[in-house]
Amino acid sequence: MIDGGLVDSVSTARESAGRLAAQNIDVLLLIPMMAVKADVGVESSRIANVPLVIWNAHESVSLPPGYDAAALVSHSGNVGTLALTNALLREGRRFLLTTGHWQDSGVRVQIVQQLRSAAIATSLDRLQLGIIGEPFEGMLDIRLDDDVLLSNGLNGSTSIPVTVIQKAFAEVSDGAISQEVSCMKRTFSSERLTEDALLASARLALALESVVVSNQLDGGAVNCHSAGWREDPKLGVLGCYAVSRLTSRGVPFACTGDLCTGLAMVIAERLSGTAFYCEIDLLDYASDEALLSNSGEMDYRYSAVDREELVPHFFYCATAGVSAVSSGTLKSGPATLLALTPLPGKRIRLIAAAGQVLDRKAKDLKVSNCVFKFDVAPINSAFEQWCLAGANHHAALMEGHHLGALRQIAELREWEFVPVEQKCGTV
Repeated sequence: MIDGGLVDSVSTARESAGRLAAQNIDVLLLIPMMAVKADVGVESSRIANVPLVIWNAHESVSLPPGYDAAALVSHSGNVGTLALTNALLREGRRFLLTTGHWQDSGVRVQIVQQLRSAAIATSLDRLQLGIIGEPFEGMLDIRLDDDVLLSNGLNGSTSIPVTVIQKAFAEVSDGAISQEVSCMKRTFSSERLTEDALLASARLALALESVVVSNQLDGGAVNCHSAGWREDPKLGVLGCYAVSRLTSRGVPFACTGDLCTGLAMVIAERLSGTAFYCEIDLLDYASDEALLSNSGEMDYRYSAVDREELVPHFFYCATAGVSAVSSGTLKSGPATLLALTPLPGKRIRLIAAAGQVLDRKAKDLKVSNCVFKFDVAPINSAFEQWCLAGANHHAALMEGHHLGALRQIAELREWEFVPVEQKCGTV
């Protein structure tokens, strides 16, 4: 937190905001204390050019005795706040607002949440997403084109061909592979895997990490089903362990080239510290629950057990033989399901649903999965709303309830936000 000081004129606003902007701040907090002209606050926000949080903070909790004209002036923050918010809205500026007594703990919590949301919204400006491999042809629901990203103030994605992964795969040293395999054996239960399967999966994990670091990627999507990957002798390994390893280190990746979910995972990770890639694979009508699963990816920070298991992949074959995947078990408790999609006019929409991860899973599935109970019931209604809001066939699950923060991020980015509630809008 950097103190911008007391600002009481346009000139001091310019000086303060200019000094703050030079330090690459993520969010500007303004606290109108009196009935100051709106141009003071507006000038601060223009120069800083970052999301704005306004705290209409009050010193008194009730009408104090002896409240005279002088007291009215010194407690005129409401007037200053109204002038500022009106002027900002006239200019089309987005901001977050909290009104409350400065010693109210609930208000302070809300301010901190708004500052975090604003900082995440700002961080997306600098985001470097990558698509490694080619997206599945015909999967129209996972596409997120660069023109949409650029129209929404984001950087275009970096496209990395499979040949780059092939080269990195070939260049990984035997020593590095041996070290990674030793780490895998210490960290995970891996008795069902052969040494060759561990070696191949470790090599791919190190190769993918090398490509991500060299391209300075913050997340994105891979598709190990691309030509030249899992069925090619130059690679021949599935990417499940590799992307799980990256995601667990704070660099989330979706599968099948799904950049929509890759971006959703980045938002989830920055908001909650977790990002579990999944699909809604089964609706349990008897208990109003849904099975969320994937093909073997995991965010190990979201694990409910001390030692997760790496198992052979049963879904897809690969030239190198068996690949390592995670049979992850997620922590039970409050959770939020998040999806992201482009809409006509290059708009972006966030779709979110609050619920609970329950303390059970489909154990025979042998890939990461959990049972999720939407806060909305019945389950078919929740799923219909999820569809009608525009979610694609993948999603990001994060620990905790975050609908409020997601709404704030969407507001500051000027994106649409659709929560799955009792009534839900359509496209």
